[in-house]
Amino acid sequence: MRGALVQGVWLVILGLFLYTMASASHRQFLRKEKLFSYTARDLMIPECPVAPGVMSLRQLMKEHMWPSGRESVVLTSGEKVEGLITRRLIRRVPRSQWDQVSGSSLAVPLEMFSVESSPVGSSMKWNSRGKAVAVGPGEPAEGVIEVMESKGLKQVLVIQEGILLGTIRLERLRDIT
Repeated sequence: MRGALVQGVWLVILGLFLYTMASASHRQFLRKEKLFSYTARDLMIPECPVAPGVMSLRQLMKEHMWPSGRESVVLTSGEKVEGLITRRLIRRVPRSQWDQVSGSSLAVPLEMFSVESSPVGSSMKWNSRGKAVAVGPGEPAEGVIEVMESKGLKQVLVIQEGILLGTIRLERLRDIT
C-alpha cells in the first residue's frame, strides 16, 4: 500500500514536470510565431537618452543620470552617435576632475564595438564583455530578444549608419510577447 502511494506521488511530480516543460515550449513557439515578421525597427521606441559628447562629466551626471537614475547615456555629435558613457566609466575619474573631462573623451566609441554574426544570421555590435549593445533596424525581432535574454541585457540601441533611431527595452518586449 505504501509503495503504491509513493509511486503515485512520483507519477504526479513527473506529470507536473512534463506539463510545465510542454507549456514553456508552447509559449516559446507562440512567441516565435508572433514575432516572425517583426524587426528591430518594429520593436524600438524612438525615445532614448542622448547628450552632446562635449558635455562635462559633471553636467552629464547632473542633467542626465542623477535625475533619471539612468546607468548610461548615448553621446552624440550632431546626429551621429559618438559612443556610450556609463556611470561605471564616470566613477573611474575623481570628482575633482569632472568639470575638466568631456563625456566623449571617456565614452566607449561606437567604432570600438566589433561586429559579429547573430543567431539569426545578420549582424549585431558587441562590446568587449560580449554583450550586444547595438543592432540594425532590420535585425529580426526574435534574434534580438534571444540575445538580450541570453546575455542578460536590459536594452539595446537601434543604429543605422551611425545615427541613433531608438532603443529596445526588454521589459517592453515582455509585454508584447
